[in-house]
Amino acid sequence: MPESSALAEDFAVHPGAWDAVLAWLRLCHCWRRETHWHVGKGAMMPVPVTVYAGLDYPAVDVVLRLAGDAQGWDAAKRDEVFVQIQVMERAALPVLQEQANGR
Repeated sequence: MPESSALAEDFAVHPGAWDAVLAWLRLCHCWRRETHWHVGKGAMMPVPVTVYAGLDYPAVDVVLRLAGDAQGWDAAKRDEVFVQIQVMERAALPVLQEQANGR
């Protein structure tokens, strides 16, 4: 089966971001999402619309604590990785929203 071009592309990771990228990959299923029912003008049936609210921060905390313990991170390093994850979260939200709702 051919791979999606988005999955087959290589990309660079800044050396200082590796820990955040690895934590991000552990968080791939930790999104808070809700389904709202939208009735458009002239529509007969409501249409489900998925709204991504962001990462589940209690799950982020657990992942960072476990990863941090395994890697010997101090509190400052966990805070640094958390901020990097928030940057990735802000970039991912509009993409997830678009993919979820076919726009």
